[in-house]
Amino acid sequence: KLRENEAATRKSIEENMCKVEKERLASLEKSHMEYEKLEARLQKSLLEVETKERHLKDVEANHQNERKRKLAELELREKLMKEEMKHIIEIEAAKTKAAMNQALAAEKAAAAAEKKVQKIETE
Repeated sequence: KLRENEAATRKSIEENMCKVEKERLASLEKSHMEYEKLEARLQKSLLEVETKERHLKDVEANHQNERKRKLAELELREKLMKEEMKHIIEIEAAKTKAAMNQALAAEKAAAAAEKKVQKIETE
């Protein structure tokens, strides 16, 4: 009977050990699957972040280039407008000078005519 009890106890222990080992393996497999799932999610998230980062850098570079282009365009317009204004001022100054010379010539002519008229009247 003792041997039977011992054998039954051994069998019970072995069955229990097998059961515990199966549960441990199942738990390990479940943990491994969860780890792989989490790793896949992490890789996907990392890829998304890297993609968004590249996109943002591209957008920022495009924005910077557009800003530089517009600034250069505005500076060119400013330069052209200054040159045009300078030219207009030069033309107006020349017109003013010509008008003043013409007025001076007219005054001299009027003074000369006045002298002639007085000379003729005195004769």
